[in-house]
Amino acid sequence: MPTIAENFGHKYDSKLKTLAEQMVEVMQLFSINSIYGIGGDFVANLIKGLESQITIKSASNEMHAAFCACGQAEVTGMGCVLVTYTVGSLPCLSAAALAKAERLPLVILSGAPGESEIDRVALHHVSSSGNEWNINYDAALNAFNAIGVKSIRLQGARNPEQPSMAGAQFFNAVKHAYLERQPVFIEVPRDIIYAPTQTLNLPCKKEELHCEHILLSGADDITAHVIEKLQQSKSPLVLVGENIKHNSPLKDRLYYFCKASGIPMVSNWLARGIYADDEIHLGVYNGAFTMPELRKLVEQGVDYILEIETSIIPQDTSRAFLSNTDFIASFANKTVLKGTIERSQGLYQIIKTVSKQSFSFNNNALIESFLASRHNRLLYKDDLDSSKKISLKNLAAVINAVTEKLPYGVIYLPEVGNSLFLSYSLINRATQTGRSWLSNPWYAAMGTSIPYARALGEYLKDNNLNDRVLIICGDGGFNFQHNELVHCLKNNIPLTIIYLRNNIFHLGKLSESEIYQSNANEYDLQSQVKAYGGFYSKPESIADFRKILAARLNSNLSVQIIELIVSDLFDELPEEIQWLNHYIGAKNGNFKSNEIWEKHMRGED
Repeated sequence: MPTIAENFGHKYDSKLKTLAEQMVEVMQLFSINSIYGIGGDFVANLIKGLESQITIKSASNEMHAAFCACGQAEVTGMGCVLVTYTVGSLPCLSAAALAKAERLPLVILSGAPGESEIDRVALHHVSSSGNEWNINYDAALNAFNAIGVKSIRLQGARNPEQPSMAGAQFFNAVKHAYLERQPVFIEVPRDIIYAPTQTLNLPCKKEELHCEHILLSGADDITAHVIEKLQQSKSPLVLVGENIKHNSPLKDRLYYFCKASGIPMVSNWLARGIYADDEIHLGVYNGAFTMPELRKLVEQGVDYILEIETSIIPQDTSRAFLSNTDFIASFANKTVLKGTIERSQGLYQIIKTVSKQSFSFNNNALIESFLASRHNRLLYKDDLDSSKKISLKNLAAVINAVTEKLPYGVIYLPEVGNSLFLSYSLINRATQTGRSWLSNPWYAAMGTSIPYARALGEYLKDNNLNDRVLIICGDGGFNFQHNELVHCLKNNIPLTIIYLRNNIFHLGKLSESEIYQSNANEYDLQSQVKAYGGFYSKPESIADFRKILAARLNSNLSVQIIELIVSDLFDELPEEIQWLNHYIGAKNGNFKSNEIWEKHMRGED
């Protein structure tokens, strides 16, 4: 049969690229210049094809590599992980589900058996046992499809006179991740990596891809309605949702409009850390779980609400866990704007036009009072007597007192569990990175804080930024992921960890089952930290903790761990955790918790 050169001519043939070369161009277009991964047999060819122009970083296991890539997506807007066939890709399922829930543009690349290898013999890593009649080569594709992740296997040429379209398939999949802010799963057969593929005429920059799509009609009518509502309002409020997270143009445009107009903003729980807490962005609102002063301001001092980029489908986490205390959810005089087209282009145009109008809302007495009370509550909520013992109840206040005096920003990374809910009392200050809080509050995947911190730390280091990384983690969550610290040590990634130790998994605990025992009394954290070449301290008083935390954040060295022995006695927990545990208990049929929770909902406590 004729070759490509004989079929289309030598000039055309000479311009063809290999699939590996085309993949590199596509990845660079989308600013994917580094990826996380684990080596393996079916992915070795792909690693070799990419490594000259894409930095490939190792991780301790495939799941952590994928979580690192999720952290990368949070910070840079795109994340990528590279693993081998099935045994490597299936452990990435949890990270894929996290990315889908949190709307993270994540590319999961997996090596796969070559097309020429597919026969009647089951290859290793294929999930077919010795007593089966069929060979299941699509186990990973089916698994990712099952959780709603766009999944494809690139295809080679079907005859020797035509180049493959694998490069175009790869481009379309990555474009989907970027435009839709969703994960994609791509298997790459190892025998097509160096085969010629159709050359793509790529745009100069990824932003040009937005021009391909049509805006929905009716934006002018919506804009006029919002302007009219604002003109009629005396005390408007803007509520920001999580879908604005990776849309910097919209995020910035909205903030400067509110600042110029004097309109206060609040975020829902899933949007925490997108804006710094200041005189415009007042904090996080979530019904009964809101700071009392902010709850009073929202529920008694607002006459119009502009809700922007909240979830398409209502979510219980940001609706006060369906406790019927979310005032904003049922507030009548509001306009809800959700970005229902790619990159929320229509919504951006609405805010851009509205911001051209002249509005001037002076801070009312409630706002002035709130700004003062927020500072007092979050910074000095407890008596910070230097001789007092550090505890979960006063930890956030002490951290706020330390970070207030630092000349640079601090980015908090709370681990799922008590640490996450405790972190809602931390003050989010401005950072060079543009984010002050990174977690996965909706999907709530345990074991992500250190991989996230590693990706964040590498980003800070690569871009010469001065922000500090502060992990707040329980002992259960730490033990789940601490092996990733070796890569922080290897690459000299600076991070500080506050390790909260009570030897149990406490959040939602309803019994004394052994399953809640997440640690051993004999466990020697100090020896482990020494093995990682890190700093270790175990302060007991508030004075010692403040001094050590300030020194660690100022030193900015790799792997610094501060161990705090904390009580699990209910009365010594912060309010947020107390109410969350009562809520969990009530939902699980605990009579006492249900009684207390119902009284709290009625405001009788």
